[in-house]
Amino acid sequence: MRHYHHRPLILLLLLASFTLLRAASLNDVSYEIEDEHVVITDCLTSASGTLIIPQKIEGKSVTIIADEAFRACTELHSIQLPSTIFSIGDFAFQRCTSITSITLPRSLTNMGESVFSTCSSLSEITFGENLTTIPPHTFSYCWALDSITIPGSIKTIRESAFIGCQNLSSISLSEGVTTIEHQAFWGTSPPILN
Repeated sequence: MRHYHHRPLILLLLLASFTLLRAASLNDVSYEIEDEHVVITDCLTSASGTLIIPQKIEGKSVTIIADEAFRACTELHSIQLPSTIFSIGDFAFQRCTSITSITLPRSLTNMGESVFSTCSSLSEITFGENLTTIPPHTFSYCWALDSITIPGSIKTIRESAFIGCQNLSSISLSEGVTTIEHQAFWGTSPPILN
């Protein structure tokens, strides 16, 4: 006599796997069209997997990520920013705890405060070549971050930019950095330039 008690469990595991593999889409994102450009304003916190933000929506360039747009989207594992983005607002990706890496595009010239604060899985950052300042608390409490390279375009690292990054033990600073503000690297291991 055969028993099939494991079938519900197998179906449940398959469903869970499918959910994890689901890619987020523009259906999860809210945006506004302002003049000739697009501002990403919000994202469903239930969005999961990888989100690729296109360069254009409705024929207009995506240029701005608004304040708090992706805040607490804890199921997003990866976000690809387009080469048209020039501004990211305050707290835009704060508490996106599943993101492991981020590439900031060359077009980016302005970031707000605490953009990636408490992104606890973030371990790899690639900076664009036109960003000149790392704002306050940008990468605060990114516990998975263990090494970073600051490019020559960066002139200023603002207060508490990497505060609480307790595993950050390797940092490569270019000669272009002229200002490192108070507690920019406080709480790193070992303490760096505090």
